[in-house]
This record gives sequence, C-alpha cells and structure tokens, in this order.
Amino acid sequence: MKAGQFITLSDFDSLKSNGLQPVEIQVLSVGALSAERQVFRIAFLSEDFSKAVLNMTPAKGDPLNIVLNYEPLLPINNRRQMIENGEGFLFVNPSAPAGADLNTTLSYVADINAPEGDKYLKVLDAYGAYNEAPARDGLSGVKLIGHLVVYEAEADANKGTYLVVFEYGSPDNKDGGLITLYRGKGIAPHEIK
Repeated sequence: MKAGQFITLSDFDSLKSNGLQPVEIQVLSVGALSAERQVFRIAFLSEDFSKAVLNMTPAKGDPLNIVLNYEPLLPINNRRQMIENGEGFLFVNPSAPAGADLNTTLSYVADINAPEGDKYLKVLDAYGAYNEAPARDGLSGVKLIGHLVVYEAEADANKGTYLVVFEYGSPDNKDGGLITLYRGKGIAPHEIK
C-alpha cells in the first residue's frame, strides 16, 4: 500500500457499514516499523489517524491484515502522562519516577482485561525504527522509533478481534512516545485490494 492509493475493503464489517457494498477508501499515509528482520505497515485512512489497516508479515505464520479503529476510552498520551493520569494498565508495574527513562523501565503487560469483560492475550511485541510517508507535520527528517503490541481475544467466539497498541516517538524522549490504542478485526487477504 502507498499513500494516495485507493484500497477496497470487503470484510463483513465494511460491507455491513456500506449497504453491503465494498468500501473504497484512500490511503493518506503509510507507516513502516522495522523490527527483527520484519516490517509491519500501517496504512492510515483518516487525517486524524483514527482509522487504519495494519499489515503484518511475521517471520513465522501467515500474513495478517487488521482493520483498526481508535479506542476513544484511552486518550493518546505518552507513557509518563498515562501513568500520571491513572491509565497505566498497559504496563507491568506502572510507575514513573522523575528522571527515569520510561522507554527502558516499562514493559507492556502480557494480557488486557477489556471493560466489556473480554480478555486479550499478547501475541506480538515489536520494537524498532519507524518512518511515515508522507511524514506527519514537524516529523520530516526526525529519527523515530515505533513499538507495536498486538493482543488477540482469548475466547474462541472472539478470535480474530484485537487490541493494538501503537507507540511512536523520539528515542531521546525519556517519557516515551505517543501511545494510541486501537480495536481491530482481522480480515482475509482477499477482503482487501
């Protein structure tokens, strides 16, 4: 996928939202996270980055596409702000001592209990160099790191539904990067063109 390209989504949720017609939507920018000889691509489909498609081709297993929608119950903040606001549930032993490098002292939890009662288990944790084309305002030429954590619903009835944490920022910012939580649904390769 490339910025400016139109893609067509024909998964169940897209068809349902569009009178049983496929949804054609333009890719506004594409982010790429390079981690451990793998590349994860995020095609952003809205100007506020609230809708996206995550494309993963892991070293083992089948490629996976997940349609992502921003979860508004968790405001976008960096690691320190989340902990100070009482929203540190994403981290193991959440604390933010003054001067601590939260990029190295905090790690993401192994599972999340969602407010509706569903449990999500971590299935992927990738960290590495990140870039976007075109770059967001003010970030052109800035060295960025990205962190992608994917949690899949534990219950068989909800398999293929995900919570996805996406964090990006400067490696020099000790308060961590900006963190966005998305809800997502996996779609088959033939449901995106």
